[in-house]
Amino acid sequence: MDAAAGSVGITEPPPAALGDDGPLVSIIVPTHNRWPSLMQAIKSVQAQTYKNLELVIIDDKSSDPRYGNDKVIESMGGVIVHSVTGNPVLRIPKFTWLRQPKSSREVLGRPAVAMGRNAGVNASHGDVICTLDDDDAYLPHKIETQIKKMRGTAPGKELQHHFSASDALMGKGPFDPTRKYSHYNFDNMAAILKRIFSAKGVSLNHPKLFPEKITHKLINVHNYLITSTVCFGRDVHKRTGGFSLSDKNRMHTMEPDDYNMWKRISLESQKMDGSMVYIHEPLLHYDGGHGKVGYPNNEYAQKGR
Repeated sequence: MDAAAGSVGITEPPPAALGDDGPLVSIIVPTHNRWPSLMQAIKSVQAQTYKNLELVIIDDKSSDPRYGNDKVIESMGGVIVHSVTGNPVLRIPKFTWLRQPKSSREVLGRPAVAMGRNAGVNASHGDVICTLDDDDAYLPHKIETQIKKMRGTAPGKELQHHFSASDALMGKGPFDPTRKYSHYNFDNMAAILKRIFSAKGVSLNHPKLFPEKITHKLINVHNYLITSTVCFGRDVHKRTGGFSLSDKNRMHTMEPDDYNMWKRISLESQKMDGSMVYIHEPLLHYDGGHGKVGYPNNEYAQKGR
């Protein structure tokens, strides 16, 4: 992506730039020691049919030396950032590479992707925030499809739906567009999900497993939303306080940060105009190998965190 190279700081985000065809969308990618799969994730963003995008990579102090190679990052169009305060941005970079001064383990005593996601949102400028894990890959029409669905029948560039998620293709290793993949929820998880929901007194009798409308009742039973498929309005992140970093703020002990966020958004959506929408079409390749299988030169990913 075409961004000026160099190191800068970021102050408070200016008003989001709007393209002719929709809002500026910020794609937030936290990463730690998964360089090969991260390269695929970046390429999947750069291949999007929707072009009014900014990409924000947040490095959680990776030990893989490739993360410290400024020339490689800048050759991809990355603007290297060391903090979210400092020099004002004269124009919004299309590709920001944010290096965390301290890792989440150093700050919180445990690895926490939520810390990177919040930092990425704070460094971004879009009216719509989309999440992407560093081992997954967007399908080319993902953002275009979700923005169309989120805008719905709202006038101008407003959003009718402030949250969307979708099904995904289920794989193991790098995405191969020539292969056929099963659907993560509809095929792989359907029987398990039906048992989980049935045990809580909720029947999944929709022909495509889940209805298009995401409700707090459904999401409170079980997390069926795939994190890398999620997009939501910036105002939702602000109103909910972002991804939780503290166990005491979670609804019960050891609840994953992303699930806790979706539950809080579903509660908040009951107070807001708009709604949460589920898209049955798979818009993502989900890597069940978590970036550790099928990639060359991948010894750092094998070490874990």
